[in-house]
Amino acid sequence: ACMTAAVVSELRNRALFSFNRLGRKDFLWLPLIVPCLSNVLYATCFSGAFSPALDAGKAALAFADDLVVSVMEEILFRGFLFMYFLTLFQDKKKGGVYAILLSSIAFGAIHLVNIFSNPPVAVLAQVGYSFLLGVVLSLVYLGSENFVLPVLGHFLFNALNDTVPSMFLSYSMDTAYYIWNAVLGVFALLYAVGIAIVMERRKNHVS
Repeated sequence: ACMTAAVVSELRNRALFSFNRLGRKDFLWLPLIVPCLSNVLYATCFSGAFSPALDAGKAALAFADDLVVSVMEEILFRGFLFMYFLTLFQDKKKGGVYAILLSSIAFGAIHLVNIFSNPPVAVLAQVGYSFLLGVVLSLVYLGSENFVLPVLGHFLFNALNDTVPSMFLSYSMDTAYYIWNAVLGVFALLYAVGIAIVMERRKNHVS
């Protein structure tokens, strides 16, 4: 309890939300848009069918919901929880790794609430994918030091991977679907880790 109080006290003195000016190096994160399009790509390239059912009002509400959810979840999981663990383990050699993993595990686990309304396999896949998304967004935040980027990434993931396909495409969530998403998820993870390492080395070289 004393340790938690000390960490919370220190968090009050630390900016939870960094908004450093974006530079050319931050364009390195752009390829991560590909996993945001995973369902669109799968539907259009493999098993989907074009089935437009656009309702402007519902579309606006859906995108607004995506934005609100993205902002709120990023505030909680990257803004507070990630920074909490980062402060808690600041004296550890791999404190950043612990902070990323623990906050991402929590982000994945929160999606277990969907077990009451969705098939277990789909929910477990969502938990796993949310964990990977949490790791990637944490790395983006750590590398860019700009809170706007993880919020934008989260919004694009929700909007392009769920809202847009539900409006225009239909596809089956079969074994190939889960394999496709797993491959893109691993790609995103490896790419984000690679870019974060490059940026950290450049930062250390400059300092």
